[in-house]
Amino acid sequence: MTLTFKMSFRVLLVMVFAGCALTDFVQLDSCSLRDTTTNEILSLGGLAKKDKTAAVSAKDSTGQYDYLYNPCLSFTAEPSTQCDNVAMCQEDTGHQPIRYYNLGNQSTATFLFENNYHYIQYTGSEIFEGGHRTAIVQLLCDETAVEPKLLFISEAEKGTYRLVLQSECACFGKCKQVSQTCTPQSGNCACELDTGELINIRSLNQPSAPMVVKTPTSTVTLNPCTGINVGPGADGCRDVTVCVQNAGTYTDYGVASRAAYTLQNGHVILTYISQDSSKRTNIELVCDPGQRHYPLVTIQGQQTPSEINLELRSVCACPNACFSPPVNCDRIDDCSCRLDDGNGVFSLSNLDNPAAPFLARGGDKWNNYTYYYNPCTPFTPPEPNDNCTAVAGCQLVDGTNYDFSIGAQNTASFRVSTAESDVLTMMYTGGNEDRQSFVQLQCNATKEIPFLRYAYEEPEHSYHFVLESKDSCPKPEMKKPGDTKSQHPRTRL
Repeated sequence: MTLTFKMSFRVLLVMVFAGCALTDFVQLDSCSLRDTTTNEILSLGGLAKKDKTAAVSAKDSTGQYDYLYNPCLSFTAEPSTQCDNVAMCQEDTGHQPIRYYNLGNQSTATFLFENNYHYIQYTGSEIFEGGHRTAIVQLLCDETAVEPKLLFISEAEKGTYRLVLQSECACFGKCKQVSQTCTPQSGNCACELDTGELINIRSLNQPSAPMVVKTPTSTVTLNPCTGINVGPGADGCRDVTVCVQNAGTYTDYGVASRAAYTLQNGHVILTYISQDSSKRTNIELVCDPGQRHYPLVTIQGQQTPSEINLELRSVCACPNACFSPPVNCDRIDDCSCRLDDGNGVFSLSNLDNPAAPFLARGGDKWNNYTYYYNPCTPFTPPEPNDNCTAVAGCQLVDGTNYDFSIGAQNTASFRVSTAESDVLTMMYTGGNEDRQSFVQLQCNATKEIPFLRYAYEEPEHSYHFVLESKDSCPKPEMKKPGDTKSQHPRTRL
């Protein structure tokens, strides 16, 4: 005998008879079920990834189709396709470009019970020969399966796909639910999930090097926790967390004292309200362990004159990941700064050579590029150019005469890693079409010959590099005899 029940306001009671035993189940959310006889909970919350990627995947027997699945929280397999913000996606790799099919959203999750097994059924938005594509996931309890496995079984009926999820989280009483609340903590720079875990973004608070994200018409400057001043005098933003510059006008879009935390689909949303209550900024905090050194901030969705929406990806958006107070590196000049925790200075003055700047190569699906970079002193690259005159960094399109400045020397700012205090990122702005560059200093005390490597472009017109060298390490400050004030020696090639 099989009974099904759909989620309605996240709670619905179903009675399943198995012989003479009566068992009551309450569906708590899209991936959790409570046995009211034992009061134990079966929850896939421990499997859900919060970085908008799939937790598990499986292939069919032909190898042509991939099935991607993330319980509890929506993920995106490919933006602007059917698999944008879904629970399960089917990828048809037999076609180029790959075809994506939505096999179900979190809101369609329906628990089933059959032959002593629990299932979750998802309904996709794709119309399939008059119906909808459907995915049915059997939950196979295996307390030894710490790493979950997803197995494709069959397409039992046209457009109905059966899979098995083998995991310890498919057992009652093993895994926690996805958090539903996040309570602000002292200072409005952290919130506590109802699981007891802490989201702490205090390490991102660096007023001397705030985060900057550009749009085609404006520049957004962000610094969590404490206020910053942006722009000239009384016409600029004063003591704000978020400032938007548009055509020479500076506008307050939120202050730290008016921060609020909410959870939407398992993701923490940090909202700042302006001092006059007319503007607001919503920031989705995305847990991304790969963003250890510098947070990645991007504009999301449609913006309005009164509201902007951002996404912030960082290891500090992960529970219990960042607790240390931030370390700042106070600017000395265009290529050196002093750590405010007393652990020395960073200086690239030994690497300054405008006659022979560093060279790195990179490319995308359209072009290959040559990049030049020199710390400290502006340079002009050897190739004929129109835009790269007296710059810190330059991008040349290989095989053409096109060149673009990716930053000016006098815009250099310094940001210490959120995870490791001996890793510094130097940021340059003011390039053509708002191009900017980020140079991460990779400390290698045995690296006598420095090496610059192109890493990636994210977001558009933001170029990331890694400079590995012994001079990328912080050094103790040198003092003159009898002088109590720190003096940093500078030598030139």
